[in-house]
Amino acid sequence: MPDHKEEYTHAIEKGRGTLWLMWLIPIFAILMAGGLLYKHYLNKGVEIVVTFDDGKGIEVDKTPLIFQGIQLGKVTGVHIDTGDINKIVATITVNPDAAPYVTRDGNKFVKVEPKITLTEISGLDTILNGVYIEIFPAAPTKEKLLKQPIRTHFEGLDHFPPKRFEKGLYLTLLSEDGSLSLNGPVLYKHFVVGHIVDKNFAGDKIKYTLLIEERFRHLVNASSKFWQLSGIEVKASLAGVKVRFDSLATLLAGGIAFDTIDSQAAPPKKSYKLYPSKFDTHLDDTLITIVADKAYHLDPAFSNVVYKGFNVGKIVDSQYDTDKHQTIFTVRISKKFIHLANEKAWFWIVKPVVGIRQIKGLDAIVSGPYIAFDTADIQAKRRTRFILHDQPMPRKGRHIHLEAKLAESLKPGTAIFYKDIPIGEITSIDLKPNHKTLDIDALIYDRYKQFLNDSSMFYVKSGIEAQLSLQGFYIDTSSLEAMVVGGISMVTLEPHAPSQKKRFFLYRNYKAFKKARYLAAGGAFYHILMPQLGALEIGSPILYKRMKAGEVINYRYLPDSDTIDVVVFIAKDFKRRINASTRFENISDIELKMNFPDLSLKMGPVKNLLNGGLLFTTPDPEAPKVASGHRFKLFDETLRTTMHYIRFDLWMNGGHGLKKGSRLLYKGLPVGHVETMALMNNMVKATLLLDKRYTHLLKPDTLFWLETFQMDLEGVRNVANAITGPAVVMTPGNQPGEKRSFLLSSAPPPPTYGKPGLRVVVKGDRCGSLHVGSPVFYRQIPIGSVESLALGQDATSVDMTLYIEPRYARLVRETSKFYIAGAIGVDVSLLGVKIRTETLKTMIAGGIGLVTPDQPGQTVTDGHTFKLYGKPEASWLAWKPHLL
Repeated sequence: MPDHKEEYTHAIEKGRGTLWLMWLIPIFAILMAGGLLYKHYLNKGVEIVVTFDDGKGIEVDKTPLIFQGIQLGKVTGVHIDTGDINKIVATITVNPDAAPYVTRDGNKFVKVEPKITLTEISGLDTILNGVYIEIFPAAPTKEKLLKQPIRTHFEGLDHFPPKRFEKGLYLTLLSEDGSLSLNGPVLYKHFVVGHIVDKNFAGDKIKYTLLIEERFRHLVNASSKFWQLSGIEVKASLAGVKVRFDSLATLLAGGIAFDTIDSQAAPPKKSYKLYPSKFDTHLDDTLITIVADKAYHLDPAFSNVVYKGFNVGKIVDSQYDTDKHQTIFTVRISKKFIHLANEKAWFWIVKPVVGIRQIKGLDAIVSGPYIAFDTADIQAKRRTRFILHDQPMPRKGRHIHLEAKLAESLKPGTAIFYKDIPIGEITSIDLKPNHKTLDIDALIYDRYKQFLNDSSMFYVKSGIEAQLSLQGFYIDTSSLEAMVVGGISMVTLEPHAPSQKKRFFLYRNYKAFKKARYLAAGGAFYHILMPQLGALEIGSPILYKRMKAGEVINYRYLPDSDTIDVVVFIAKDFKRRINASTRFENISDIELKMNFPDLSLKMGPVKNLLNGGLLFTTPDPEAPKVASGHRFKLFDETLRTTMHYIRFDLWMNGGHGLKKGSRLLYKGLPVGHVETMALMNNMVKATLLLDKRYTHLLKPDTLFWLETFQMDLEGVRNVANAITGPAVVMTPGNQPGEKRSFLLSSAPPPPTYGKPGLRVVVKGDRCGSLHVGSPVFYRQIPIGSVESLALGQDATSVDMTLYIEPRYARLVRETSKFYIAGAIGVDVSLLGVKIRTETLKTMIAGGIGLVTPDQPGQTVTDGHTFKLYGKPEASWLAWKPHLL
């Protein structure tokens, strides 16, 4: 028993010793769960609330919070703001390690989504990845950021904040205009060096914040000037239109440009003035007040202030004073010209005026009315208030008087030009007491008065001078104002002449001036009496050796003598050639010569062709001199004919196409021409003029015939006559004596007419193709020709007179045989066919062959008669006599 009790007790004690180990498992599980809970709490992050205008693109548990491309958290909830239903509230859980930095006052949150504008393209990555929220820290370093107060509620932005702590130079510009857009470019010499990062109000002005890139910050200093780019610049004037723009961005959205005047100036300022344009940067800050009776349609947005053609200022404001009934213009002038606005300055309005009595200010048609000014003393004391006048400042200079018959287009203010440069103007126009002429008061400006002297001449200038001639077309135009309004031109003939005259005559136009100048150069006047005026008119030239020596000045009709008295002027250099032997002749200045195939046309100046003219010659330079005013008679052309030609008559059955001027030829050379054609006794009588040098050609047996264009089997002859018409040809005879009346031959004589040689007669049955001029052959060598054809006395034969050249007369003997050489012989044999003829020409046109037997016999004399055979016998062709 005891042993069993002892064992039991021992067992119970052993069990109590290990029971507590069972509690280790739940305790360990509790510790593990607590650790997991603690770890979950640590990793849960911090929630912040950001309010946006809309929740477009934001998704719960998807839309991330990004900084520099690193996700710092994500949106865990989105709901409508209970305080403003137009906004949404996004709850963002921030990663624990980023929470200390994200939850700081001043941080900016921007919802990034795709954005494309004229000046900005951003958020394109969200097209594929979706919208995200980007944070922009309030401080550039961790240390500075952790000093900011903790904050968990923020207002989201719809655009990037102005400062992202980028490297560069940040500047503030103040402007009156807020039309520029964010991210608009900033340009330096048309090169983009920065952009606009912010735009906001600063009181009543617009404040722009610029970021100049770090590499370009040295371009800005205290002397820098900034101006607004409108995107496009248009400049228009009478010279043309110029359009310029910097870039497409500035064209559509505008931009800012700047320039640095002094590269050594102080460091950049934090704030600058933004000028409306580059021109405004040069304007002085002094405000000039100009008072006018009316507004003159001056628009401050477009009207400028001009000094001697240069744009030096602008109108910044205009107001109307209802109490004083005045318009007050406020003007700013360039710093370089501000000193000219002084007590001696004169301001006037320039506007286009077009009317019957006045045309001026044409340049203002394009640019619009503007204010011009000038000063009489650039050193005078400055002034800020002026009166606006209607007329320019009165000019100083030398006053002269011009006398004119008509006012033409002249009026006060009309310019006076010297070498196309305005040197003066008309100040007034009045009628002289005699009521016949005008007294024009003119002013030559001081700086040009040295060009005026006693030799000066004036004429009205139309603005366009044109001349048409055979050498071409010439046109010279003045300025547009002178072209429309006109003006006066001054010409000074002698630069060193004295300057004492105060009155000058004003010529109506350039032509009148030129004529007066021509007459003033010296010369003489003469009278030419002529039966009719013809094409002459005032201004028609007088020529000497085809050079202009003078011109027609006037003409009048003399009823007593029924003649025209033409007054001519001969220039000084030519009047010495005028004496008692001088002859004045009418000229047409056209000379046409045709000698086919050459055509020669000689033409003088067109004005001589249209207006006529006179030509003078002086056959006897030693003849007595004549005084100015001497009367000459127009030289009669018939006198020239009598002097150089003789007349003779030519009778014919018809006119044959001849006319006045038809040529008379001898050996192809013109020796005269037809003077008249007339019907008389049922015949045509032609009177011809023959050069006196060829009078010896008119023998009693001289022959005349017509030379005309011909075309036949022998070819084309006298081609020139197809153009010039028929001509009369002559061949002198041998009979002694002289004759002045002839009959026209029906045909030309043979070419051998009158030539020495042997003449024999051959009788044939018919002439066939033979004719005058057909050749005579000996062994196919031409030795003569047919001189004439006639019927025999009994009309049973044709008698042909043959001409044999003297050197071949020995070939014709009493036993010689003549045959028609045009015949063709044909021999046929087993060896072929043989054709015999003299030449191809005789085969077509005919000819006569001559053969002499081996026993030739005696030579013959003129008139010997032979028989003409139709063809040669075969034996004749074998004859080979030795004829010496």
